Amino acid sequence: MSWLVIEYYDIANSFDSVFQIAAALQELDFTVPSWTKFKQFYVAATSYTDSLNIAKLAQHINAMQSSQMPYSKEAVNIKFLSF
Repeated sequence: MSWLVIEYYDIANSFDSVFQIAAALQELDFTVPSWTKFKQFYVAATSYTDSLNIAKLAQHINAMQSSQMPYSKEAVNIKFLSF
């Protein structure tokens, strides 16, 4: 029975830490597509807290792109015309 309590405690701590990390993120630090998808996962995880939603949120947090990186190939390949 004690292993069940320990396992539950570890899972609860990991849930809390994912929510703490999510709460500390700032919109301006990430690209619009990354932030929009993050908000979808965050709302799902806070509305229905289960291990699948928490895992999806954690996975997306790790995959978010910084606002300093272009998120479109077209943004990288812009050619300026001189007149």
